[in-house]
Amino acid sequence: MILGQNEKTAFSILTTVWLSICTHASSKYAEFFIADFSRAGDIWATLLPKLHEIFPHTATLARQRDFGNLVSQVNNILDQRIDNSDLAERRIFFILAGLHRARELRDTDQYGSLGETAQIFGKICREGPDLGIHVISWCDTFGNLARLVDRRTISEFDLRIAMKMGEDDSNQFIESPKAKALGQNRAYLFDQNQIGKIEKFRPYELISESELEEIQTSFGDKE
Repeated sequence: MILGQNEKTAFSILTTVWLSICTHASSKYAEFFIADFSRAGDIWATLLPKLHEIFPHTATLARQRDFGNLVSQVNNILDQRIDNSDLAERRIFFILAGLHRARELRDTDQYGSLGETAQIFGKICREGPDLGIHVISWCDTFGNLARLVDRRTISEFDLRIAMKMGEDDSNQFIESPKAKALGQNRAYLFDQNQIGKIEKFRPYELISESELEEIQTSFGDKE
């Protein structure tokens, strides 16, 4: 889970993660479902679609209006694997670039409980990893994250990246106030399985057009 309000940095981290997985995992053993919540006019708005065209891996890229359908597709795969764990050899990566813009996750039922899409998303986060389904997401603030998913689901994200944020958000997200003092070009990596270990790093810049050409050539050479 990536948390912070610097959208450019968030997209840089997400695309770097996607590129890294595609570089190290064969297209036979990795499949992607990507929810792109970027806004028209942002300089990174075309980045995920361009990478989608370059990578040889099977990938489904959806915009905001198709988010509910994308969640259903991933949930169908999860249900199949619950019935037959032998299907889990192929890794599924569910990438959400802008979780706080997923309107379906804000829906509630008549009793004020989480709506159907939010419940399904929580199920994917909780039960997916053991069956080869992994969620990689960016949200802007901890407050929005807590409104969209319950605490139990948040706790399922063992690996967390924190950009600059308020002290309260930092304490709740990485169990330390350190993210309050971060510069704009720095972030912390927090591993919930390694108590007390927080590593500062400098995220890469957004992938440039020339780098996209190099990536395209690299994957073309591997085919």
